[in-house]
Amino acid sequence: MLLKLIGALAVAVTAAVLTGFNLENRCDVWIFHNFTDVPVFYTVLASFIAGVIVTVFVQAFSSGSSSGNEETGKKKKSRKDKDNGDDASK
Repeated sequence: MLLKLIGALAVAVTAAVLTGFNLENRCDVWIFHNFTDVPVFYTVLASFIAGVIVTVFVQAFSSGSSSGNEETGKKKKSRKDKDNGDDASK
């Protein structure tokens, strides 16, 4: 538990240091309007937040499992099981 806390703090400190060094870097962003001199940190942060929002909506509105085997409770036969079943029927 202590190692997880130390790891989380190390990641937070590293992110803060990198953010501090990159606040001076600026770029132009075009989203239906040309925004000039936007800090790169804000662009990266907005992209990350947009990705999180899209991921949450996709997970919230997905139909569940991608395969029907979990819904019906049937086990999917492996190739080995199919081969053994074919030999037994001959």
